[in-house]
Amino acid sequence: MGVRPSRVRPVHRPPRQPPSIPIIDLRHGLDAYIETVKKNSGKTYKSTAYKQRKLGRDVGEVRRDHAALRTLLTWKSDQYRRKGRTDRFAQPWITRLVDDLL
Repeated sequence: MGVRPSRVRPVHRPPRQPPSIPIIDLRHGLDAYIETVKKNSGKTYKSTAYKQRKLGRDVGEVRRDHAALRTLLTWKSDQYRRKGRTDRFAQPWITRLVDDLL
């Protein structure tokens, strides 16, 4: 028993919207990005700055440490593999991006 062409109607689907994803625009440098965040997301900026100061008081100064970051990325890669997930840090462009941000 086949479907007769006269009875087939196209299904109307709304166009797919791309997912909303945050973008960090560093084309004009980190300082310009921070100023944009302060202007557009003042509450988020203040909350993040507060948490960084609190962490500094409770644990010690927050600093950029490439060796510690490498260790963290290795741990995260191991976790991805254990869980059967795609290891994002196996992608050279992602590790370069993380290095550039640090």
